[in-house]
Amino acid sequence: MPRTVAELLRLNVEVIVTGPNRFIDAAKEATSTLPIVMVYGDDPVGRGYISSLARPGGNITGLTWESSAEIFGKHVEFLSELSPQPMRIAVIVNPPSPNVPGLKEADVAAKRRGIILYYVQVDQRG
Repeated sequence: MPRTVAELLRLNVEVIVTGPNRFIDAAKEATSTLPIVMVYGDDPVGRGYISSLARPGGNITGLTWESSAEIFGKHVEFLSELSPQPMRIAVIVNPPSPNVPGLKEADVAAKRRGIILYYVQVDQRG
């Protein structure tokens, strides 16, 4: 991965979009100025990719599969920036585990931005 990132830098790309963590690590080691967008990462604060979910700082931003409840509200906020009009978002949940951490945070963020969340229960047990 470090050789691939080095080649991308030689090609003068303007942004690197990457994930999972091992690729983010390689990009982070190679540059502190070129924007890096995570499309899949785990524990970005703990791994030192970003300062906080609210204010990433540095040159890395994007999405994460962070398990903290806070990230669900951040996902709703991010999605709301895609459209200037109120949105309707479907959230698929597994009925045996309806108490998914973060649903309350998603509801709060949605209400703040005029978004309607629909919870759709899909049983994954087959």
